[in-house]
Amino acid sequence: MKHTYTIARQFAAGHSLVGHPLCRHQHGHDWTITVTVSGIKSIDEQGLIRSKLGDFVDECRGKNLNELNPAGTPSVQGIAMWAWERLVMGIPNLESIEISTSEESARVTL
Repeated sequence: MKHTYTIARQFAAGHSLVGHPLCRHQHGHDWTITVTVSGIKSIDEQGLIRSKLGDFVDECRGKNLNELNPAGTPSVQGIAMWAWERLVMGIPNLESIEISTSEESARVTL
């Protein structure tokens, strides 16, 4: 039987999207990041996931996402890919990451 663990955290952060008619100026969103991990066997593993996700959220909270990931596009799709790259090494068996705002969402799945 496959056990999965899903956890979500919220943060507020800003961004701008060059060339986008509505988002070209700096503005903010309330973002939600949801991670799903397979093969969880203990409370300690859940604690590790909460800790790594918390570190990522703390890094993003109140920041300009364009500056945190200057090589990437700070759209929901771009932030999802960036989050995957940042979290996959620290969270074994990471299965998916979903990033959403009230307007849009994107999912990266292994």
